[in-house]
Amino acid sequence: MTKLLKLTGILCLFASLAAFAQDSPAPVPPIAGDGGRDAPEADLPYSTLRYNSTSGTSFVGSSYLSSKLGLSYLYDSYLGDSAAEPYGSFTLVQRGNKRDTEITYAGGANIHSRQSEYDTQYQRLVVSETFNGARWRVTTADQFLYLPNSAYGSSADGGLSSQMIQILELLLPNDSFLQERGQQYMNAVFANADRTLSRKFSVHGGFNYSLLQYIDSGLVGLQAYQGSGGLTRLIRKQDSIAVDYTGTRTDFSGSTTMVSNKVALTYTHSFRNRATLTLGIGPETVRLENPGQPDFIRTLVDGSASLNWQTRKVDTSLSYSHNSGGGSGLLRGAEIHTATVAATHRVARVWTPGLHGGFSNVSELSSVLTTGTPISYSSYYTGCSVSREIGRTMLFHLNYDFQYQNENQRAVSASTFRRNAVLAGLTYNLRPISLR
Repeated sequence: MTKLLKLTGILCLFASLAAFAQDSPAPVPPIAGDGGRDAPEADLPYSTLRYNSTSGTSFVGSSYLSSKLGLSYLYDSYLGDSAAEPYGSFTLVQRGNKRDTEITYAGGANIHSRQSEYDTQYQRLVVSETFNGARWRVTTADQFLYLPNSAYGSSADGGLSSQMIQILELLLPNDSFLQERGQQYMNAVFANADRTLSRKFSVHGGFNYSLLQYIDSGLVGLQAYQGSGGLTRLIRKQDSIAVDYTGTRTDFSGSTTMVSNKVALTYTHSFRNRATLTLGIGPETVRLENPGQPDFIRTLVDGSASLNWQTRKVDTSLSYSHNSGGGSGLLRGAEIHTATVAATHRVARVWTPGLHGGFSNVSELSSVLTTGTPISYSSYYTGCSVSREIGRTMLFHLNYDFQYQNENQRAVSASTFRRNAVLAGLTYNLRPISLR
């Protein structure tokens, strides 16, 4: 694995050059009636294709302001065009004895050299507070997000993608497929409480509300309400087990409502503080309600597995999940399979090559609104990256990504899509400012 990662930087350079030499593929037929704006044969948002950098000046303090600026250059074989992408972000942190506050803003834009109709921007604002007691903790957060299209499969950051996708998966696991011009904005509010009962037992519970709306017509927006609670038992220092209940009500634009109830049993094991293995399984009952039609009820066996392994130089993560979701703006309720893998290896202190890939299948939960085989979409992505630290505040990064999508014959446009993308840029981490 180590030798493979060491070769990734060279391979990524060759792949990037090869992508420039390829001819642009023929355009994919758009979905009838909407000019192709909601066509699923697109790919991830150009403005979120950034390397997930954690380098830069480290700062330890109770309250501080950190920020970074960046400029990237993207070539996209799907459009046969290139774009400049300026971006920036700042984080304000205030820590106290019993209360921590954090405010993060990230924004950016891309400017195409020839096709100005594809110029886009993204905005993200997150405000979170954590209250700590001797045996309890309460966390609240509010996030607003605007994206030109889905962020699934993004291997990049620019201050946005990694944390954003984690929050989306937690609150609103609906963007597991890529849309071409699915401009969307989302607001998510959640509160979570943890209480330690003894050395081995703790309880937790929470509630969240999410709103997802698409600016482009033809895509399905939603509102979701979710409540959860559970009990965790520490078996020994390295092992724990948890039982959780989650109830969700999702109101789609139109008249469809999805109600789900699920119970999950989760086991977590830590390997000498270097690796963490998490396994989860449990039943989920989903009910789709449509006026004038009988309710459709289906029982799923949800499952999840993740492995995170981190050493001084190597960072590896693998994950798989099976659950219900909103349907990525294409369906009113969906069954989703998602798998991801990523690995990075620090070489010679300043070089960090990496590999990443993923798969997602989104299928219709039922044929209540249609007949025959449920509609199904599949998406795959893979790529490589290499970065180099320049001093203590700058980072150069180079990414290559390949995406492939297809749909079954029940989809509105049964076609396939392939895309190569190369992104190179610089990120500058400004020196943090101590506030006290």
